[in-house]
Amino acid sequence: MRSDKYIIAADINEQLTKASRHFAELLALALELKRTIVLPDSGEGEFGMQRPAPFCQYFDSEKLGEYVDWVTLEQFVYETRKRQGAEIEKEDATRAVAEMRRTAFFLAFNETHPVTNYPDYFEGLANEEWKQLGAGRKPSGAALVLRRREDFCGMRVRPWLWYRMSQLADVDRVVCVDEPKYDGIDEKEAFRRVVDEVRALKDPDVLFVVKSRAFDAFAPKELIEKGLEYLEVTPKVPQHAAKLKQWLGGPYIALQWRVEKCIEREDCDMDLLLRCAQGAVTAARAKLRELNLSRVFFATDVPTASGEMRSHSYRQHGPARIQQASDAAAYIEQRIDTFTWEDFDGTVTKIDSALQGALDTALCLDAAAFLTAPQECVGTYSWYVSNIRSQREKAGKGEQAMMTWTVPKTLEPDQNGEKVPVLVTEVRSETGKPLVWAAGAATGGSWLLLTWYLFRRRSISEKALSQR
Repeated sequence: MRSDKYIIAADINEQLTKASRHFAELLALALELKRTIVLPDSGEGEFGMQRPAPFCQYFDSEKLGEYVDWVTLEQFVYETRKRQGAEIEKEDATRAVAEMRRTAFFLAFNETHPVTNYPDYFEGLANEEWKQLGAGRKPSGAALVLRRREDFCGMRVRPWLWYRMSQLADVDRVVCVDEPKYDGIDEKEAFRRVVDEVRALKDPDVLFVVKSRAFDAFAPKELIEKGLEYLEVTPKVPQHAAKLKQWLGGPYIALQWRVEKCIEREDCDMDLLLRCAQGAVTAARAKLRELNLSRVFFATDVPTASGEMRSHSYRQHGPARIQQASDAAAYIEQRIDTFTWEDFDGTVTKIDSALQGALDTALCLDAAAFLTAPQECVGTYSWYVSNIRSQREKAGKGEQAMMTWTVPKTLEPDQNGEKVPVLVTEVRSETGKPLVWAAGAATGGSWLLLTWYLFRRRSISEKALSQR
C-alpha cells in the first residue's frame, strides 16, 4: 500500500545528467524512509518548483513505478488537501497546479522583483485556484537542505521557494546537512546521517529536499546506479532519434563539444577557442579517413543558425562571449561537413534544451566513433560525456568508444598577418594511445572564406541575444 508520507525534490539546481543522479539519491531516500515520491516538475534540464513542465517531459514515469511509489503533483495536492478535510475535486487541484507551473519560471528568474518586495508580490498571486483549496487545509512539512558548510542554512531556500513550499504544506522545520567531503566520511555514512536527521524531524507529512549548489553524493554509488536503471527517457526521445538517424543517411562519427564550459572560464580567450576548434577539425578529418566515412554529427551547445538558444544559461555570459562561442563553432562547421539540429528541421531546435541533449546522447551512442573535447577546452569533468563513454564501452565499441582530440599549442600567422591554427595535432584514444597524426596549414583563401562565415555567424548571435 502506498505511503501517505511524501518526499518532493523542491530544487535540484543541476543540469539533467547530474540532476538525474541526485534524483536517484532521493529515490533511495524515499525507499529507506518508506515515503512516496512526488514527481518533480522539470524544464531546461533541471528539476524543481521553478520549472514549468511535468516530470514525464523527460522520463518514463511507468518505468519509475517499477522501483518506487509515486504520485503526480496534481495527485499530491488533491490527496493531501482531501485528507485534511478540504472540500475539493480533482479538477480543482489540476487547475491550481497548472497555475503554479504557469508562474514558476517567472517567479524564480524574474529580476524585476527584488527580495524585499516578495511578500507583497506573492500575496498578490493568491489566485482563486489556490484559495479554493483552503488555506488552513495543508499537510505538515519540513525542509531538508543539502549544503556547503559555508552556506547559511536558510540561504539556499530562496524566497520564491519558500512561497512554493508554503502553497503545498505548512513548513515549520528546516534541517541542514553538510556535504560529506567536509568530514571525510564515505557515502554510506553520509546517507545514514541524512536518514537520521530526517527521522529526527518527527515524521512530517511532506519532506522538501533542496540541493541548489553542487553537492557531493550522499548515497552509496550502488543505490544511485540502481535508481538510474529506472530513470528511462520518455519514449518520444528514441522516436525522434530514429528519425534523426534516418536523416543522417548512413554511418557517421559524432563530434561533441560543450563550448560554454570553456567560455565561462577567464583564461578561455579566442586564441584558445580557435585552437580547440582546429583540434576538433583535424581529429574529425583523420577519423573520417580512417573509417572511410563522410558524415559528422556535431553535438554542441552554441546558439543555432536560426538564432535559438540551445542552453538558457548562455544568457549570463553576455554578447561578447556568446559571439566567441559562435565563432568557434563556425570555424568547425566551415571546414568539415557537419550536421546539426538546424540542418534537420525547425522542430528539434524548438524543443526543451535537455531533450536536445537526450537526442545528442542517442546519436552519440550509435556513432561509428565518438570524438570529444579535451580538458583544456572544457575545464571541468563531464558526467554527460562519461555516461556516453560508459554506455559505448558496454556496447562493445572498443577503441572507438571515446577519443579526445589534442589542442595545437600555437597559432601561426598566415600570409595576411592573421593568426590561424597550425594543423598539427595528435588524436588519442581514451587510453592515451596515439591513433593518427596529421599536418598542414590553413591557407589565406580559406581564411577569407572563414571571415565571411564568421560575419554570418555574428548576425546569428545577435539574433539570439535579441530574444533574451
